Parts: sequence; structure tokens; C-alpha cells
Amino acid sequence: MAHLKFRTSILVGGLCSALFFMTAHAQQQNAETVPAVSAESSASESASEPAAAVSAEDKDKIAKLIQEAEVYLYGDHVPVDLAKAADLYSQAAALGSPKAMMRLSTLYRRGSGVEQSSEKAFELAKAAAEKDYVPAMAALGFFYSDGTGVEKSAEKADYWLEKAAENGHKLARVVTGEKYLAKTDDPQAQAKGRFLIDTLLENGSPSELYTISYSYGHGYRLPKDEDKAIFWAKAAAKKGGVNAMFYLGECYWNRQDYPQALSWFEKAAEKGLGAAELQTGRLYRDGAQGVEPDPVKAVQWLTKAAPYARNDDLLSLVKLYQTGPQSVRSRDQAQKYLDIYIKKASTSELQNEADRFWNGTGVRKNFNLGGALSLAAIQKGDRSQVCEFAMRLSQPNWIHFDPVTAYSILNQCALDKNATDEVKQAFTALENRMSAEQIQKAQEIDGEEALNNYLNSNQPSIK
Repeated sequence: MAHLKFRTSILVGGLCSALFFMTAHAQQQNAETVPAVSAESSASESASEPAAAVSAEDKDKIAKLIQEAEVYLYGDHVPVDLAKAADLYSQAAALGSPKAMMRLSTLYRRGSGVEQSSEKAFELAKAAAEKDYVPAMAALGFFYSDGTGVEKSAEKADYWLEKAAENGHKLARVVTGEKYLAKTDDPQAQAKGRFLIDTLLENGSPSELYTISYSYGHGYRLPKDEDKAIFWAKAAAKKGGVNAMFYLGECYWNRQDYPQALSWFEKAAEKGLGAAELQTGRLYRDGAQGVEPDPVKAVQWLTKAAPYARNDDLLSLVKLYQTGPQSVRSRDQAQKYLDIYIKKASTSELQNEADRFWNGTGVRKNFNLGGALSLAAIQKGDRSQVCEFAMRLSQPNWIHFDPVTAYSILNQCALDKNATDEVKQAFTALENRMSAEQIQKAQEIDGEEALNNYLNSNQPSIK
């Protein structure tokens, strides 16, 4: 069974990786991403700032500074500039904004836009937590737990994480709930742990539950545990979380349970997630253990995913429309995606693919596609294989063969002192097949002119 070419890193659309871990998002593109959840605030980047003794004038300044900082953080119609974002957050933090302090803490912890400093990251998180900013309470608990920028302290970690949990922080609720559930000889602790976890499962949003799943899956703030990652992802998916559906597909793919992977990818694809459309199309195209190839469904999903597909996906779509089952064949669609592919591909890629399809190297021979790709490479400026192109142009098994043009070019190629025996033999064979009238016509024009005339009057086509 053909093995699916799968990249677990294909995630679509996204925010700045300096502050966010990446996930997949339903309406984003580019493969490889989504509005993600803040690393420190679990699922809520919109956590409101606690009331503080800040003047109305300063509140307005803070709001404007944070708004401008996030423009540079996310690259919202401007180039991403983390140093600029850090400067603006610093100004807002100086005016007393705990949210800005927490943002700046994350940048210092990552060394993004500022010189890395775990100590500064800790101090900023501590200042924000002391202003009753819930995401910072959780972050501070993790700082004490990990010993990041401060001496480890299980007691202080538990204090801040439990305080964050009591104030609704979802990741902190999981950590605290798990801690209590681990106390198997303490019924009260067990009951408290179950309450924290059960209420989270009942009341958590799909994105919050997915964040927990992702954290378990990648060992981010929670111990790496794939079984727990799947448990929380299923809880999120049950509530309609498309990111969780895609993530479940990845988890089952990694377990080599391809039917389950396909099931979850397709569910996410049906909700419009581009990355899932692409992976579903690839699985139906290539098949895998327990999954039979289905060209009809492959065409369906790869066509939907075409705007953010890789070049090899586009080329496979050309082949499916050109030579797939009769129910999906469409020369017009094949040509459409060939044109898109040619625009995106480099000349070296075009030449390599032309050779593969013309010679049948690892693929079924396809003279029409191989010839079109060879022509495209030359039209995009690569004249290094003009003689090879002319040999293909001389072959009647290419629907666009032109013996007169091919003769004019090969006549010139054969005169070259470095001409290969293959070129000379191709020229002789062509001459033997041509009529006297055709030869006379070909000899009246030199190779360069014949090539330019052909390039000006023909486009890469498989129709």
C-alpha cells in the first residue's frame, strides 16, 4: 500500500510563535496555523485586567499601547516586529497594566524581541500576579514549579496554581485537580480533584479543552501523556472543536491507526479546516494500512485544499483529473491545476518532473504531461535542456509534437561538438521519418528562431 506523505507539522494560519504555541485553525491557510491560545493564559487571551488604581487617562494610554503592540506582535498588516512590541508592552507595564507585564514576561522568557532573561520574566509575572491577574497567577505557579528564574518551590507553585484554579484558569484547574486525584488515600482530596476535572469537562469551551490536550501531547506545562492528550481532545471534539479533531487525527496517525486518523481528519475537513482537507485528500489518494485509496474522494478534498497545497499535491491533482477514473476526469480541471503548478514550481523542479513523467521514473509514463512540463521550464527561462526538449518534440506520442520545429533545433544541436550520441541518433531517426517537404521547410529556419517561434505560439498544455 502506498505510504502517505504526511507532515505532522502541517498546520494552517497563525500567530507569533514567540508568544503562542501553534495549532490548526478552520479558516486559515498556508500550511502549515491558527489563532492559538496564550501559553500562560490557557484558553483565554481575553482575560480582563483586574480593577486597579489607574487613572482613566492612563487606562486609555494602556489600551492604545497594548493594541499597537499586538499589531507588531502578530504582524497585522505590518511586518512582525517583536522588539517594537516589547517596547510598547514595556510602556504599558510601566503604567500598571498586568496584562502588558504578562506579555512582556513571555517575551523575556522566550528571548523574543528582548534579551532572554528568566529572572525578568519571573519578576514581571510576579508583579502581574500580585495585581490579581489570573493568567499571571498560573504562570507564576509554573515558574516556581520549574525553577525558571527563581528557586524551585513546590509549596509556592501549589499556592499560585490553586489560586489560579479557584479563579477559573483552566490549565491550573487540571494541574490542581490531578494533584488532588493523586492522593488516593485522601477521600476529600479525591472528591476535590474530581470536582475540578468534571466541572472543567462540563463547562470548558472546545478551545480550552483542546489547549489542555495539546499541553499533554507536547509536554507543555503538563507532563507529556498521549493517552490524556487524546482524552481531552475527544472531550473538545465532542463539543465541536475542529482543532481537536485535527489533533486527534495526528495522534492516531502517530500510533499508525490510519483508519482512525482518517476518520478524525475527515471530520475536521467537513468543518472547513484547510489542513484537514489536505491530509484527508492525501490519505484517500495514497492509501495506508487499513485505508484503501479512493481517487474520487482524493479529488474532492485535494481540490478544496488546493489554495494551500504543496506543489506535489497540485501535480497529483493534475494526474487525477487527467488520468484518474472516468468519474473524475476533466481535461479542463487538469489544465487549470497544471497552470497553477507551473506558476509555483521552479525551473529545476519542472525539469525534474518532466524527466520523471517522460521516462516513467517512479510514475506511469505520461508523455503529454512530461512534454508540457519540459516546455514550461524553457518558457520560464531554463534553456539548459533545449536539445532534450527538441527530442521530445520530435516524438509523435506527444500530442503537441512538431517535427519541423524539432528538426530545426536538433539540426543545430547535432552540430555542437559536445552533442551526445543520443541527440545525433534522435536527429537521424527524425529525418528518416520526415517528408522531403518537411525537411526543406525545417532547413529554411535556424534552431534558435524555430525555438522562439514555438515558444511564442504555444503554451504548456495537456489538452
